[in-house]
Amino acid sequence: MPNTPTLDLLFADFPQQLQKLHTEIKYPTVFESAEILLSAAESLGVLGTEKLTQPISGSKFTSLLSELRIANIFSRLGYSVRILPDEEFGRNGTYTPDLLAATSCGEILIEVASGSPGGVDMSSLIQEGLTENNLCFRTTDYLADDLSIPGVTAEERNKAEEQARTIASKFIEHLKDLSPLDRGSIQIDGTRFEYEPSPTQQGYHSGGVTAFHCVRTEKHKMKLLRELEHKASKQRKLPSEKQAIPFIVAYDNREPELDPLTAHSALTGSRCCYLAPPEMQSKYYAEKRASYPEGLLAALSGPWRRLMDDWDYGPHSRCYMEDFGALFEKEWAQHLSGVLLMHVPEIIQWLPNPYAAQHLRAPQLLEIQLPTTPSHRGTLQ
Repeated sequence: MPNTPTLDLLFADFPQQLQKLHTEIKYPTVFESAEILLSAAESLGVLGTEKLTQPISGSKFTSLLSELRIANIFSRLGYSVRILPDEEFGRNGTYTPDLLAATSCGEILIEVASGSPGGVDMSSLIQEGLTENNLCFRTTDYLADDLSIPGVTAEERNKAEEQARTIASKFIEHLKDLSPLDRGSIQIDGTRFEYEPSPTQQGYHSGGVTAFHCVRTEKHKMKLLRELEHKASKQRKLPSEKQAIPFIVAYDNREPELDPLTAHSALTGSRCCYLAPPEMQSKYYAEKRASYPEGLLAALSGPWRRLMDDWDYGPHSRCYMEDFGALFEKEWAQHLSGVLLMHVPEIIQWLPNPYAAQHLRAPQLLEIQLPTTPSHRGTLQ
């Protein structure tokens, strides 16, 4: 069991709940991450961390770690941050977002979403079987073709996880019939395993490889937009006195297949370069910009100009737009003052929305010290 003194202290009055989480969550790294995040939150003065101790499932606990991660980011930016209880703003259809961040310039309401890896975790399944059955083998897996494609939808992921569990169980049963000195390989439903005596006193899974890695960029992009649309729809359910407070969605992206460039294009538009001599490029781009929609041109001439230059919309852009992205084109995006994306490993994107509804269009969000370009590296914890 990992060493987590800060987490243990938080759950001092709820030991059975913590034990339940340890039983549900098989991966020690989750609790190690919780310890790091809670220690940081304590030093930063983040309030509301007791929300983690409520009777919740392991998956909900993992989601709350995303809230804590985002809370720490805003606290480091100089905000006073509080993780809000689910019914902070009332019941009966009234909506409460996840975080409230405040400075002398005003408040921000933050709804947190997260994306998890879509591939199956065969390594953890095998390691669990080796440990539970005291099998002293060193093992390796080579995933079948259908398990090598990361799932996007919940249905795809659940199906792949069930298939992986079945295959892992069959492999462990095979090992239980062997001598500890045996070595060899076996193929089960297209997935091949190799095994040999462990060089240590314990069995361990040494990792695995996929047959290939297929990234379905368009599906991952659409999944992101669906999640943002769902979160944006909640803004209208805020109490009336809260509906003029800037409202952002922070997406804690643990899904490597959703890369920063894909997310940037999905929200701010697809860009295309025109290969020609400089004078021809300038003329062509000027003609393209002249046909930009009126609302976009208005943003170019206002306080959002610096942001638009960062997004390569301005008069010195190095490309032209094939479309203008969800922030401009989707009605639901009017309810978002901005979108924050945090990618693995340590890439942060901040996209304040110049096209939000007037009461949510907050130029002060331009002053948040976060990068507005798609490839900046920062600190996630």
